[in-house]
Amino acid sequence: MIVLNPTSHLDLLMTAKRAALHHRRQRTPIEAIRALASMQKRPQPVLGTVTDDQHLQVFGFITYRTAYDPVSLAVSFVRAGVDGLIMLNDVLVDGSLYTRGINDQTLVSNAVKPPLISSDYVLDEYHIVEARAAGVSAVTLRPRTLSGDALRSLVSLAQRNRLTVIMHVHDEVELAGAMPLCPQVIALGGSSDDTIERLEYLRTAVPSSTQVLLSRPLDTPEDVEWAVSLHPAAIVISERFLLMPGAGDALAWVRGA
Repeated sequence: MIVLNPTSHLDLLMTAKRAALHHRRQRTPIEAIRALASMQKRPQPVLGTVTDDQHLQVFGFITYRTAYDPVSLAVSFVRAGVDGLIMLNDVLVDGSLYTRGINDQTLVSNAVKPPLISSDYVLDEYHIVEARAAGVSAVTLRPRTLSGDALRSLVSLAQRNRLTVIMHVHDEVELAGAMPLCPQVIALGGSSDDTIERLEYLRTAVPSSTQVLLSRPLDTPEDVEWAVSLHPAAIVISERFLLMPGAGDALAWVRGA
């Protein structure tokens, strides 16, 4: 693992994540999680192929917030016509890690039909198997939080569990390190230090044979218009976008763009 600034939010999150992983391993051995995973239906494909006539896909973004009801939000997104859902529940709440994320993923995957992508931080084989047991179809791996050897190992583990691998990169160095692993999807955006110029540059650096997901949740039609201009394979819309008047019409325009 890489060494992070001990005062950073990411470092605090990773420390909490590793502590929670240790606790779950003690409570439920990985063999039991593997047994649950083996009973799950086959994961759905996520952005698996590149074709000339493929429409721009849209994913709804679900994350912890006050008065959190992930299933209701998932159903609202699906009714609006999204192609899939992305869940990020690795968040700190009052200084502690929100620990019900894997349960929420299970509830959502059982409640709706479109594929579910976990955007939680994966640090270990246990996280891969947990995601498979929860009914997730794709996992997100981040070079920023993993060594090269760990990244290669987790890509292999995810593929053996039939999960789509989405590699989330933040700069050209991470992108260069990720491409030899032949990721099916490269995710760009979502970091506090993103700029339009950086995202535009990174988008042009991704080979045409690799699908691009702009992972920053989009709130407004202006955000969406800019994102569409980068010609990604998929974008992510927020709950705020979903609640806008005329969201259905806006979503239909996005899908046809």
